[in-house]
Amino acid sequence: QGFIWYLFNQDLTPPLAAGGGGTSRSYTLPTRLEGTGAEVNVASGAVSIPLSTAGDKFNLVANPYRDDLDVSTLGSLASGGTLTSAVPQVWDPNVGASGSYVTVSGSVSAWQGFFLQNNTATALNIPTNLRNTTGTFLGLTGNGYTNSRTANPARLAFELAGTDAATGGATVDLAATLVFSETGADGWDLLDASKLAPLANAYATVAFQGELGGTANLKAQESRALDAASFSVPLVVDAVGTAPALTLSWGDLSALPSTWQLSLRDVVTGATVDLRETSSYTFDQAATAARGLSPEALVAQTTVAAQMRASDAARFVLHVTTQNVVATEPGAPTVFALAAPAPNPTASSATIAFDVPEATDVSVAVYDLLGRRVAVLAEGAVAAGRHMARLEAGSLAPGVYVVRMTAGSFAATQRVTVVR
Repeated sequence: QGFIWYLFNQDLTPPLAAGGGGTSRSYTLPTRLEGTGAEVNVASGAVSIPLSTAGDKFNLVANPYRDDLDVSTLGSLASGGTLTSAVPQVWDPNVGASGSYVTVSGSVSAWQGFFLQNNTATALNIPTNLRNTTGTFLGLTGNGYTNSRTANPARLAFELAGTDAATGGATVDLAATLVFSETGADGWDLLDASKLAPLANAYATVAFQGELGGTANLKAQESRALDAASFSVPLVVDAVGTAPALTLSWGDLSALPSTWQLSLRDVVTGATVDLRETSSYTFDQAATAARGLSPEALVAQTTVAAQMRASDAARFVLHVTTQNVVATEPGAPTVFALAAPAPNPTASSATIAFDVPEATDVSVAVYDLLGRRVAVLAEGAVAAGRHMARLEAGSLAPGVYVVRMTAGSFAATQRVTVVR
C-alpha cells in the first residue's frame, strides 16, 4: 500500500502505456501535487496507519506528522498482529549516481516515506510523543544516511561501491548492516530486515545470507545479541550493469569490543581480510546486463531482489570471533571455546578448532537444520589444549549446518555452509 511518484524524461524512458501496463499522465515541471482531506487531528494522541497483511510483504508507510518521527520503536506500535521487521528502509536517490536503500534506526523526516516489512499487523498506531526534530529527509540530501547509520554504535556497516558501465556514474549500496543489541538473536528478530531490489538501472548490491521462516532469505540487516557467541555469516554480491571492479568498505569499528576478531574471507580468491587492519577490499565480479527500467518495471522490482537469489553462492564469509581466548602457556587455554569453521562456505572439508582448559569429556557434532546429527567430530575424554577437528563435507547435501560443542555446562554453536 502506498505510492511512489516517479519523475522521468519521456524522451529517454517509454511511458507506462508503452509496456501495456496501464496509462500515465504527463506534467511539465515544475508542477504541484495536491491532496484532499483534513489535517490529521494530532490531539487524539495517536495516528493509526493501516497495513497490508499479505504476510512478509512490504508496505510503503508515510510519516503522518508535519514533524520528524522517531522510528526506533516501531515494533511495539503494531496492532492486530506482528511486523516481520521493525527496520524502516528508505530509498535515497542522492547516494552516488544511482541511489541506494538505507536502513534507518533513528528518525525520519516530515514527508518521508519508508518501506516496512509486515507479517500479520493490521495497523501502526503512532503516538504524537514520537514527533521530534532530528530526522533528515533522505530524498533531498546526499549524506542524510550518516546520522541514521550511526544511531546505534554497536554495528558494522558495509558499503559496496561500483561504476555504471554505460554512464561511468558511481553505484553505491548502503543497505548491508550488522547490528548488535540487547534484543538481537541468532535467528530472525525484529531488527533483521530483508533485502530490497534497488530502484536503479545499474547497481551492485551486497546482502547477508540467512533464513526467514525456514526459507533462505537475503538480508539488508543482520541482527545479533550484544553477548553473541562467535559466528560466521555468508554475504552474497549481485552486480547488474556495472564494471567488474567493486570495492567493499566498512566504517569505524571502535564501538565494537576491541577483543573481537573480525575477518572477511573472499570465497572466490581465498583471500582473508582483517577488518581492523584495513577499511576496504577491492575485487572483480562479472555483471549481468543493465535492466533498462521502465516505470512499470520499477513497480515490479520494489520487492525482494528477483535477480539476487538467497540460494546464490556466497562471495564472502564474515567471521566474528567474540571469545577472548588467552593461553597461559602453549596449548593451555583458560576458557572453553568453539571457533568458526574455515573455510566457510566449504565444498569439500572444513577445519574447526575448539579450546579445552582442562581435561574433560567433550562432544563436537554437526546437525542439519532439522536437528538431525549428521557427523561426530569429537566424542569422549579430551585433554586440555587447543584441538583441531576436520569436517568432511563431501558426503553432505548443500545447505546450512550447525556445529555444536558441549562440555559439562558449556555449550556453543557455529554455522557452516556446504556448497557445490
